[in-house]
Amino acid sequence: MTTLHARIFSILWLVIFAVITTAGFIRWGPETVRTDIEDLLPKQALETRAGTVLSHIAKSSAQDVWILVLHPDRTQAKKAVDQIRRSLETAGFKPFDPAAGLDPAAVHRALFPYRENFLTDKDRAWLESADDKALLARAMRILYRPIAPNSWRAVDDPLGLFENWIASQSSVDRFTIVDGRTAVLDDEKHLWFILQLKSESAVSAVDGQKLTQAIAQAQTAAKAATDDNLKVISAGIPLMSEEIAHQASSEATFIGTISALVIAALVLVFFARLVPLMQTLAVLGISIVFAAACVVALFGEIHAITIVFGATLLGICVDYVFHLLCAVSNNIAGLYARERLFRPLLASLLSTIASYLIMLITPMPGLRQVSVFCIAGLTCTFVVVMLWMAPFVPAMSPSRFSRAFANFFSKLPALRTTQSKIVLLTFIFAAAASGLVQLSTTNELRLISGVDKELLSKQAALNAILNPASPAQFFVVEGSSGCDVLSKTAALKIRLDELKSQGITMLAASRFLESCEKQKENRLLASRANARALELLSAATNEKITASFTSQDVLSVQTWQKSVPEALSRTWINSRQAIVLLAGVNQDNVSELSKIADGLANVSFVDTTANIAQSLAYFRDRVLEVLCWAAGIVGLVLVVVFRRSVVHLWTPCIAGIFLTLGTLGWLNIPLSLFSVLPLILVLGLGVDYAILLNDEKSSSSAGNSVFLAASSTLLAFGLLAFSSTPALHIFGLTLAIALGWVLVLTVILRKRQ
Repeated sequence: MTTLHARIFSILWLVIFAVITTAGFIRWGPETVRTDIEDLLPKQALETRAGTVLSHIAKSSAQDVWILVLHPDRTQAKKAVDQIRRSLETAGFKPFDPAAGLDPAAVHRALFPYRENFLTDKDRAWLESADDKALLARAMRILYRPIAPNSWRAVDDPLGLFENWIASQSSVDRFTIVDGRTAVLDDEKHLWFILQLKSESAVSAVDGQKLTQAIAQAQTAAKAATDDNLKVISAGIPLMSEEIAHQASSEATFIGTISALVIAALVLVFFARLVPLMQTLAVLGISIVFAAACVVALFGEIHAITIVFGATLLGICVDYVFHLLCAVSNNIAGLYARERLFRPLLASLLSTIASYLIMLITPMPGLRQVSVFCIAGLTCTFVVVMLWMAPFVPAMSPSRFSRAFANFFSKLPALRTTQSKIVLLTFIFAAAASGLVQLSTTNELRLISGVDKELLSKQAALNAILNPASPAQFFVVEGSSGCDVLSKTAALKIRLDELKSQGITMLAASRFLESCEKQKENRLLASRANARALELLSAATNEKITASFTSQDVLSVQTWQKSVPEALSRTWINSRQAIVLLAGVNQDNVSELSKIADGLANVSFVDTTANIAQSLAYFRDRVLEVLCWAAGIVGLVLVVVFRRSVVHLWTPCIAGIFLTLGTLGWLNIPLSLFSVLPLILVLGLGVDYAILLNDEKSSSSAGNSVFLAASSTLLAFGLLAFSSTPALHIFGLTLAIALGWVLVLTVILRKRQ
């Protein structure tokens, strides 16, 4: 690279850097840092009707936080609710009663014109056998009762058919109103008072846990105002998001701080100067800023997991700085060192980028962000080191420690004869095979979430009390119209009723809205009975008694949705698509549920948990195939370029990967997508280290360079192994194990200089 070319590229890179960082800065906002678990799930698994349903459900619950209060003394419970409300309001939040603003009378008035379309099963059976005497007796009882429980005239519902239907719908729910407050009965008939709030502000990874802390303080204040018999459950997606953001911030700070301190220590120890340290930190800072800006500019957001994973980028980016510093520490000027290192480091960059590209083509948005973050950061580091750092690094004499370590490294044992290498490799593959036979797979979906178990248990408890139906398994019902959907849902209900003995219950659109056919049948029965009852009443009282208008139309889905609260119509995605949520689903009956929809057109069972797990397993297997192909291609390239040296360059990496898989088997760590992906990265890094270590031209500094590069990478990913997110933990642990094996084998199998 000539001086002119270097200047042109420097100016061009400066423009690119300025444009991308500016774009990232412009798109940065309070909602930039994402914490949603859904962002980590395979996108292809969500690009189905399941994804539509999950998005539909998420829209209504993503900001909801529920607080349930229980006390044996109802007065004390209400006192605690009031205290929690005041405390949260003081903290800047706006809790409210879920029933606030709900007007059941308005709903009844909206449905009243269609009142003859609704009948309870009991009333339907009664009407089919009722004679004039029974009709008159019931109508007289309704007409002359002293207190009516509703706002309409008795003659408008002369037999109380609509009144009974309304009561039957209310009895289905656990919710009730106690002294003007919303409460819910659990399975043990305990009465929980309910408060709800919506998290309006976006969750930030640096803002702390404002909502979590405010609720904790409110609970403490409530207990102080009552006694230890008070029980409070608080849960919701915003609380989980705050937990994820808090974990990500803590882990990123921990990993970044430790990595930076160790890198600084290595630079000071090996090069004994402050200028290289300042240059190293500047390069790393520029690279991290550029990487984050690329992710935000491209995706418009950055996930908290990307921030945690990005903290490990320091360990890889610093490799290029170490290679340059080790080269100039042998009294070589920076520009000359650049000329010598440009091609091998470019090859190293491209091989590492190729590894991250495997992550880029996965259907998981979170991994795609990580891939872009790392590719951008590594590219920036390479360019900055080659164009901006190298010209300003003077030739240096090696420090005393650097010379001593290089001498020590050169004396590390290396196998000389082919026979000894064959024996070692045979032993390695035999040992790896014993671990491989113990290797198992796992449900990768469980590895994605790192939410605290206590928080998950609270969410499960709240779900069991408020609504036992889960969005993990459900039916999707589609039709040409709302009536068609209702008819198919009714047919599905008949089949699901057969599983009631197994604890399966359903929450469907038909629970509060009868099918069109059933509405017509009901109206035929009810209208005749009501008309006859009015005739009998008129004759008995010698007065002409008439009822108000009754619609002769079927109550459509659209009209019904406008009349009832959103909570009741949430199971409708649109007028031609609805979902049937289920409760009581477990591993024993999920297979039977999958067969329920057989023979029902446009009715399908969706098991999101199984779909996502299968998708992750599928990509795990594909990445394994890519790993095998990549290993073969790298081997062929090394044979063509280095001929016989392939034993020293390719074999350590392949043997190290086999040993890693065997180690995972020995440690009983299941094989997953997150333990396979790091092996792709190790393949690129391991070959790079081997090429540099076996390069005769740089033999004097190769040991120091490889040690510094490998140790920084091992440190970064070793720290990632302490992440609370299982996927990141396994990724970091696998890469640390693999890179450790590869480094040891590269040293043992290296050529003697």
